[in-house]
Amino acid sequence: MFFRKRPSTYDEQLRDECCHWEERQTDARLHDVIRQEQQASNALGYNTGHLSLNRFKEENQLAFERGLSLGCGEGRAERHLIQTGVCARFEGVDIAEESLARAEQIARDDGLDITYERQDLNRCRLQAGRYDLVVAQNVLHHVTELEHLAGEIRRSLLPDGILWIYDYIGEARMQYSDDRIRIANDILQMLPEDLRRNRLRKSQKPLKAIRRPKLEKLSPFEAIRSDEIVPVFSEHFEIIAKHEFNAILQLLFRMGLRQNYLQTENGKTIFDLIRYTDDLLISRAVLEPLTGQYIMRPKAD
Repeated sequence: MFFRKRPSTYDEQLRDECCHWEERQTDARLHDVIRQEQQASNALGYNTGHLSLNRFKEENQLAFERGLSLGCGEGRAERHLIQTGVCARFEGVDIAEESLARAEQIARDDGLDITYERQDLNRCRLQAGRYDLVVAQNVLHHVTELEHLAGEIRRSLLPDGILWIYDYIGEARMQYSDDRIRIANDILQMLPEDLRRNRLRKSQKPLKAIRRPKLEKLSPFEAIRSDEIVPVFSEHFEIIAKHEFNAILQLLFRMGLRQNYLQTENGKTIFDLIRYTDDLLISRAVLEPLTGQYIMRPKAD
């Protein structure tokens, strides 16, 4: 981890946040493991029941011409949405210059109509009435000025435009509740050791307990106001479709553990049981969801 001391000013925090994500983006081993983990997620049916922007577009006979991807990183989201026919062209915004340069090069090589701009989402200015689709995927939990950004997105959308949010909405700074940690650990202790080895770590010792992340080890803006995302955006937008999930699954099925379920006897059955328990904890209001997918429209003035 690159942190040596906790940054004090906003500009120092922003610099360290950029360093954190540039470090992750350029880690070839990390990318390879994450790709394998995503393949395992698909094989296990992790995304079953999730909202699909593609499906929403088809069911409602929509045509998105110009999209905006916020916190776009290397551009995976907007490339996928163009390649699958969801949107004709995109603009991407991010604070990390090296990521933007890579996204720009890939888009150019693939012949995709995507342009990129460096902006800080806490201070961004978006052109009014420009987009019919805005995508915010796993980025809002890094934003401190949620009210400002929500207002800018609303201003940038056409009256019948769509906002897609897919993000962590759980406890701020990932300081999980006592109940969440207790339930997750109760289940963890029942899992075979082979399911608890994290492939992202050089030493693949079995995970022994779920704990709250130490604040000094988190990136400066990690989950800074995550629990306020939905309330703040609901002031500007109406939710027309949503899927909220992940009571404990994120803790037990984190990146680095997922391939284990394909390589362990009865792994798929165990995963299905954990997911069923996860759904039950939310539907019975035992725990709040950690993750949410939302399709929103601007509220009428």
